Amino acid sequence: MSTTPKKKPAKSRRKAWVDTLCFDALCSNVARAYDSATADERVSGSFWYTNAHDWICRLSDDSFNWETGEITTAEQVAGMVAALSPGVRWSTNQTDAERAMQRDRGHRYSTYGKQVAKAFEIVDGADPRVVLRGPKERAFFECLLNPANREWVVLDRHALRVAIDWRATIDDVNRWTSRARVVETISRVYTYVARQLQISPCELQAITWLWFRNNHVETRYRDQ
Repeated sequence: MSTTPKKKPAKSRRKAWVDTLCFDALCSNVARAYDSATADERVSGSFWYTNAHDWICRLSDDSFNWETGEITTAEQVAGMVAALSPGVRWSTNQTDAERAMQRDRGHRYSTYGKQVAKAFEIVDGADPRVVLRGPKERAFFECLLNPANREWVVLDRHALRVAIDWRATIDDVNRWTSRARVVETISRVYTYVARQLQISPCELQAITWLWFRNNHVETRYRDQ
């Protein structure tokens, strides 16, 4: 029997590069995506979170009950929207949040059951910052609540592929999001590039998200 140790299979070039996480290369990828965005994509992306925030505030104002004086706060609405966001398009996310505000437990929600449970926890009074423990949903909540913030970045599969490799598969994205170091590094990348461009990180993410969706995503996934 041979005692020669077996060689470990070599990592693919892409995976090895991802493991290295060259900060400058990641920044270049994000900056290149921003430079490639059309004027319409830049305008739409610049106002995406602001428009979403305004809608959330209107929804909160409309929830005021003149008889009881109760109101669903903007913080609660943003929390519900973030909780109900995984895997659904924005228009569906809005509809589901409106039904959750009405405490409609019979509505067929489009996201995962555990996310629906989080939304009902929030509408029933739980602190969104306690309920929303996932990095993506927490970042989405913070950006919806304060679009001008300079700390939080929503890193979904499009944002990750913009920074690392637009050719990446869903399996690649799932592997990256399971590693805190990857998510932390790419968050810093968006924050750094946004500072150089003198815009907020969530503006940069929204602009490059739109560019990526319009150029590198199959039609059936373009609203997600």
